[in-house]
Amino acid sequence: ADETASGWQTLQLSAPITVVAGTTYLASYFTPQGRFGYRTGYFTTARANGPLSAPQNTPTAGNGTYRYAATSTFPVSSGGGSNYYVDVVYTPTTPPADPPVGAVQPGAVP
Repeated sequence: ADETASGWQTLQLSAPITVVAGTTYLASYFTPQGRFGYRTGYFTTARANGPLSAPQNTPTAGNGTYRYAATSTFPVSSGGGSNYYVDVVYTPTTPPADPPVGAVQPGAVP
């Protein structure tokens, strides 16, 4: 339901998640009918898009993991670096601008 003309869908999380640079996150979804698009070997090389990156698939960096189950559960089987085309909608926040040179910081002794 609610597909774009190309078949693309977007799911918004109920609340934003703050991400920390250098931390690994996993995005997954559950499809009870078992239908999904994928491309094998996609993560045989590292991928990057703006500030987000995905390492090359290795035994310890399991890009493309999956799990067949009747209910939603954590994916643990190696997908051999397959891409299941589940993308993260990421909106970077802008850090506060540096104060002008010579400006007094709150709590600072002039």
